[in-house]
Amino acid sequence: MKRKYSVFYMNVGSCSDRYCGSYGPAFSLGQLLDRIQSIELINGVDLVATPDLMKQSEILGREISSRNLQVVSIAADIFSQEKWKKGSFSSPDSNVRKEAVKHAKEVMDLTESLGGTLLTIWPGQDGYDYLFQTDYVRAREWFSEGMAELCEYKPGMEVGLEYKQKEPRAHSFVNTVGTTLL
Repeated sequence: MKRKYSVFYMNVGSCSDRYCGSYGPAFSLGQLLDRIQSIELINGVDLVATPDLMKQSEILGREISSRNLQVVSIAADIFSQEKWKKGSFSSPDSNVRKEAVKHAKEVMDLTESLGGTLLTIWPGQDGYDYLFQTDYVRAREWFSEGMAELCEYKPGMEVGLEYKQKEPRAHSFVNTVGTTLL
């Protein structure tokens, strides 16, 4: 079996975190893809469907294929904007939950159109910071309902849940292998 390797496209950029908006110069999508293409053994790219990337969806396929790269996965951006501050799929606001599902479905369509087979969900804002902040049981039910709707939308597409113990929330709902499997 031949091994395949991919790189998350922002890992070759200038990077940012909550302390600093940028640690270097900004790179265009083409520049990021050029940097990925230059890495030996890499033939795939993982993307995040930020608003900027979604605006470039028309040229995205051309930019990727012209560098002999393949889309491995695209993550729904359900974490980086203010509207997600109280969660996405587990938000107490039903309109926010609907928007999370709608966005993820759009990302599934984009992923499929680019030849990818994996939607990545990183529910970074889905959690809580202090005790009794939310109805934990209801929030998990809402989260599960959103995931079920995505899986029904494109049954042939893989949906990957990326778990993380904490950050940006002090406690994430999807924080271990066990809670991810639930």
